[in-house]
Amino acid sequence: MRKLSTYRKGSVRILSYVLAGIMLLQCSCNKENPDKEFLDNGQVCLVLNGKVIITYDEDNFQISSNKDRKVFRVMDDNMGRYYQISCSDIPYSEGQNIKADLKWATGSSVSSREGLQFKVEKVTSEGKVWMWCKSKNIGVCIQVVL
Repeated sequence: MRKLSTYRKGSVRILSYVLAGIMLLQCSCNKENPDKEFLDNGQVCLVLNGKVIITYDEDNFQISSNKDRKVFRVMDDNMGRYYQISCSDIPYSEGQNIKADLKWATGSSVSSREGLQFKVEKVTSEGKVWMWCKSKNIGVCIQVVL
């Protein structure tokens, strides 16, 4: 059995690193489509990177909206946990593209993202709207109360 030359060993090592890097990039890409679970759960909620951050509970949360400002808010009774989405247009139709600013709080921390591009993925006759931002892997379900 022949020994690999130092040159070939180095080439094999570099090729291994390149292949590992390509695989890592493919795994870390943002999702193009929302999780089926997000669309099927029927819950008003905020999802970040596949994790539900806030879920509406009718006993402890409130839903509000402002038609003129195109703002939709879900908040707990203490305002410690909430999310608010300010839209460029009122979401009403599947396939509709909407630019929006999102702000949320989970106890002691407040976060926000501006200029997000959402696509309306699902709309029910009861006014629930599921929107997905594929570039940031953010899902928002709101109840349009107008």
